[in-house]
Amino acid sequence: MSLSDLAGLMISAAVPAAAKDKRVADCLKAQGIKYDFDADGDFKITCNYSKERRTQLVFVSGKTEMVGG
Repeated sequence: MSLSDLAGLMISAAVPAAAKDKRVADCLKAQGIKYDFDADGDFKITCNYSKERRTQLVFVSGKTEMVGG
């Protein structure tokens, strides 16, 4: 998954509605992304960049809202 894909997922999941939203979990699972949850119910993802020898910690909101119907 590219950073732009992940950014799109974060934007779609950034507005409150219900913690640990199943829609977010389904999207992450469909992409094969492993995740944990933080204390607030947000999805916690660790991206590994072995070539650069670093990792990036990403949080995706566990709450979503329908926009435009």
